[in-house]
Amino acid sequence: MKKLLITFVLLLLSFEFAMAQEKNGFYVELSMGFSNELSDSYVQLAPGIGYKFSDSWAVGFRTTFRLGDETSEVKMSAPYERKNTNAGKFSAVPEVRLYTPYVRYTFLHVNKFHIGTEGMLSWATVREIPYYGGPTYTPPFFEAGANVNVAYHLSRHFAFFAQGLFLGYSHADFANKGAVIGKGRFVLDANWRRAMLGARVVF
Repeated sequence: MKKLLITFVLLLLSFEFAMAQEKNGFYVELSMGFSNELSDSYVQLAPGIGYKFSDSWAVGFRTTFRLGDETSEVKMSAPYERKNTNAGKFSAVPEVRLYTPYVRYTFLHVNKFHIGTEGMLSWATVREIPYYGGPTYTPPFFEAGANVNVAYHLSRHFAFFAQGLFLGYSHADFANKGAVIGKGRFVLDANWRRAMLGARVVF
């Protein structure tokens, strides 16, 4: 009887410990951000998928869609924009798809709060459509670096998260604009365009 009771207690403790651990496996996530720091305003939506190996490691892939404000005006002074003799400005509808594979490492666990970083590569298809017609321009966009990621886990399957900042190499037209430290391609970017809020579900 005593051995049976001890066995039952050990099984109960093992079950409780297992339930206390985070859920590993495939996950889906969706994040959202907003920026009006550049010449136009836009909303960012970023669905993604990934796989969580442990409490500390995960890999994933997200696609960020930038939905521009069609009423915004883009100044003609930028070197890549086509000058028009009929007007000093033109309205544009940016169509941006940003592709980002990443590896996430969580280095700090404080109760339900987890703090980590994502090492990532990003490239994009960017298209600006001049209101007055003319050729389409596709600016270069490539980045490699890391961000900061903070998550709050409501359960083993569900978490809210926020991410921001960027430290690394940026080959983009806006690499040195706004709250940026660095004059070349290697920058620390703290602009709002880097901030995203989202939710994650682990299966």
